[in-house]
Amino acid sequence: MSAGGEIGEKAAEKVLAEINVKRGDADPEATEKLKAVFRQWDTDGDGIISREELGRIMKELDPSFKQDELEVMFQACDANQDGVIDYSEFINWLFDSKELTT
Repeated sequence: MSAGGEIGEKAAEKVLAEINVKRGDADPEATEKLKAVFRQWDTDGDGIISREELGRIMKELDPSFKQDELEVMFQACDANQDGVIDYSEFINWLFDSKELTT
């Protein structure tokens, strides 16, 4: 696993544990919890998570999280490399699947 994958994997597991959702859990309640987390992380409400927003959240989840880890993780999450994380990318990062992207 790449460094970005390992960093992202640990962070994704922590997020899923915080909201009590398991990988592959595609029920409506899980979907709503994930949408709520995305909206919470999208602090300016523009429908995307910026590098700055992700950095703030990762520092809240793990105060020892470093800037270089953020860069590696952001690159791994931003699948289309447009400089932001949209909802589909967020879900794919958490689940490594497309099950909950609608």
